[in-house]
Amino acid sequence: MINNAARKFFSARGFTLIELVVALSIMAILGTIGIASFANYSKAQTLQQAVSDVTTALNTAKARTAAQVNDACSGKAFNGYNVTLKKGVSPALDYYNLYAVCGGSPTLISTTNFPKGIMLDGNNTISISFLALSGGVVATPTNIIKIDQVNINKVTTASKTITVDSLGNIQ
Repeated sequence: MINNAARKFFSARGFTLIELVVALSIMAILGTIGIASFANYSKAQTLQQAVSDVTTALNTAKARTAAQVNDACSGKAFNGYNVTLKKGVSPALDYYNLYAVCGGSPTLISTTNFPKGIMLDGNNTISISFLALSGGVVATPTNIIKIDQVNINKVTTASKTITVDSLGNIQ
């Protein structure tokens, strides 16, 4: 009886080399697809976060203007807030500033750089001003902000647009 059990145990077959190679190949293919999908998702989230950050800066300027928050004015007349988006020398150097405008001159509140691979579209500096007295918005040269995601060759792979209308609505 022990001999029959031992014989069955030792005669059981394992996986063949071909079965192992096929299983490992399938796992390698699935792993590669998963890594590529994660990389694309990560890039898309970086672009979305940059757009969200610029939108937050615009909403901050709009809200501070509406609330007449003028801490930086030091006795000067409060005119509103401004967000200026600027092209740098390279895509890694694009940034935007938040200013309080007091007595007609801007006072820097904060500067934020865009993440790596994110840049402003075009060669323009875009200035969006929220005016305290009229409650309106002045955009120079345009009220449309286009933010691009670029690859290592500086080719645009995705882009998002932010629009600020004359009433200060940000979309």
